[in-house]
Amino acid sequence: MDPLKTVQNAPEKTAEKTADTLSDAEQTVTSAASEALHHTQDAVKESTERGMAIGQDALNRTHAETQRLGQRGVEMGNEALKACVTAGHQTADLMSELNQAMTELGNQSISHYGRLSRQAMGVRTVQDMVNLQSAAAETLQDNMGGFARLYGLYVEGLGRIMQPIAEQAVKSQRRLSPAA
Repeated sequence: MDPLKTVQNAPEKTAEKTADTLSDAEQTVTSAASEALHHTQDAVKESTERGMAIGQDALNRTHAETQRLGQRGVEMGNEALKACVTAGHQTADLMSELNQAMTELGNQSISHYGRLSRQAMGVRTVQDMVNLQSAAAETLQDNMGGFARLYGLYVEGLGRIMQPIAEQAVKSQRRLSPAA
């Protein structure tokens, strides 16, 4: 073996070994980086899938709650509408009753005042005047009683009209209040 050739080949072998070491280091770094990238991608993918699942679950629950509340609102609206229709029918009945009572009261007043007018035409004495005043007071009292009955009918009718609306309002309020 030639020592000169060995010395001359030494830098080539060193360079070759350095290149091999660098190549091995590059492969190791590349392999480690590739493996870290794959782990990162897998973690991101898993986190994204988990986040998407949580988001989808929240969206599904929100959708279901929105549908439930919408349905509840429709039901409450229908019930309120039914209460208003009932109140409308009761209002029509009340108006009919009031109309009949007012007509009767008006006819009674005309009859009384017709009688009082004839009686007034026949006043000749002080006693006739006292009798006319007594009759007028009785007529006034009858008319006031008739108006009191009319007012009572009106108040009672309003109570009947408002009852289904008030009951529906209470029912709706209870439905909207959180369960205790």
